[in-house]
This record gives sequence, C-alpha cells and structure tokens, in this order.
Amino acid sequence: MFSDLRHLAIPSLIFAIELTVWAVLIRNGYGEYGWKYWRAGLLASLVILLHTNMIFYGSKERIWHAAGVLAPWVILVPAFIVFCFIQTNQDLLTLDWFFTGVFASGVFQWLFNVLVRNFR
Repeated sequence: MFSDLRHLAIPSLIFAIELTVWAVLIRNGYGEYGWKYWRAGLLASLVILLHTNMIFYGSKERIWHAAGVLAPWVILVPAFIVFCFIQTNQDLLTLDWFFTGVFASGVFQWLFNVLVRNFR
C-alpha cells in the first residue's frame, strides 16, 4: 500500500508541517499573512497533492520526482547559513524566509509535476 502512495508521502508531510507552523504563527500574532491566505495555501496544497496523485499513481517513477516540495528547503537552509555568515549576523530564521520557503514549496512541486508530465 505504501509503495503506491510513496509519491505523496513527502509532499503531504511537508505541506502539513508548513501549514501547522503557519497556523501557530497566525494564532500567536506573528504571521504577516492572515487566515484567508492560510486557507488559500491549504486549498493550493490539496490541489497540488491531487495533481501529484493523478500523475504518479500506479507508476514506477522514482520518488525524487515528487520531492519538488522539499527542494526549496534544501536550497534555502544553506543559502540562509551563507547569508548569515556573509552578513556576520546570527539572527534566527525570519518570517520572510519561512514564507518564502512555504510559497516556493508549492511552486516547485507544481513545476516538478508539469515537467514530469511533459517528459513522460
């Protein structure tokens, strides 16, 4: 069963974690974007997951095709470390960096879906 849904495991977990952190930030008054943007993000995540499921269900594709959602975080974390080192500022991750990662996750996953579908 899990082998049939392997393409949804990573995106589902990442989107769930991002939306949970975002909801806690909104609830505590730290988030720049309110609940209407959070709901739009939830809807976009569900649409992207459904699209991913339609593309990969039952296929023998490798899991890296569905890992587009993880790519922004793999890119942003080293970029943030280098940026902090260059600026000699050791502040923690800002909300702008977090929201950039959240929005980039959706865009990258959608882009990976389009590329995989076109190159099949």
